[in-house]
Amino acid sequence: MRKLLQKRAVVGLDLGAGAVKAVEWARGSVRACSFAPLTEQNSSANGPAEAAIRGVLANGARGAGRAVVGLSTDQVLMHTFRLSADLSPPEIEEQARLQAEQAAPYPLSDAFYDYRREGAGERQANYRMGIVRSAVVETLCQRVEQAGIKVAAVDLTSFAVQRMLAANAAGGGVWAVLDGGYRATRLSVCRNGRLAFQHSQPFGCRELAERFRAAFGLAENEAHKAIGEWRSSAGTLGAIGNAFLEDLARHAARALQLYLASGREATVPERVFFWGGAALLDGAGEAVAAALGIPVEAASLAPAPGNASKATEQAPALLGAYALARNDHA
Repeated sequence: MRKLLQKRAVVGLDLGAGAVKAVEWARGSVRACSFAPLTEQNSSANGPAEAAIRGVLANGARGAGRAVVGLSTDQVLMHTFRLSADLSPPEIEEQARLQAEQAAPYPLSDAFYDYRREGAGERQANYRMGIVRSAVVETLCQRVEQAGIKVAAVDLTSFAVQRMLAANAAGGGVWAVLDGGYRATRLSVCRNGRLAFQHSQPFGCRELAERFRAAFGLAENEAHKAIGEWRSSAGTLGAIGNAFLEDLARHAARALQLYLASGREATVPERVFFWGGAALLDGAGEAVAAALGIPVEAASLAPAPGNASKATEQAPALLGAYALARNDHA
């Protein structure tokens, strides 16, 4: 029965800070995918509007009737804590609840929270928790269902990506994940399948869009279009884009330096796995690799032959949605 259930189609729906992404997974491959930037017209303070979600689902959900919805870290309060490594599951759950009560700036009765273990020593284990107002989750789920698909589960997109990558790291070792997001750039270093270090810098593709808007007086949707076209342009447009790549690489290098200074077990990662909207920028991978001195590999999916071109071109930006869909089948 389990094998039959795994064949059911599911959509990973990543409600990011700068875009909505959808990947439909069925029978071991990507069946459809879609990516759409968010603007002031199709989003609000609580995330993407129903119209934005519906538009992405029209291209990214051919037959699936359910979705695993992923929240961005912009919508969630993140909290880290440490517990004794020998606690039982019920004791961990109770301690996590107490941590959530202390960290949440609102009553826990008005919130949802989730956590995951991300590293452990001989005596203590590290945990990372996401806390979000229940009203935010309920509003987003309502918008998704009004857009025409049932919500099967809600997850934190960064948790989904880490789980998928950890499961794929059968050989262990030390490797890094660089998330070039819309509002932040985040470097995570994993050791033997567990998170050993993470650093986030408030610098992302939104900064590039703002630089284009300031230089040329562009509307928001025009700035998003310019991001996709700047590499083929000379003059001011190309200079702004190149300067952004230099800044992005510098932030990544700074995060790596902080990791290497974090302890005696901090060794240089074997490779960097690059995902997020910034990884779509022409030349971004090369700029980061030059700054870090480590091989950089852009995210890739496992598309069906008929969908290979689109899924391959947009793969780095679609990884979050892909992980959400794949974790449903884990």
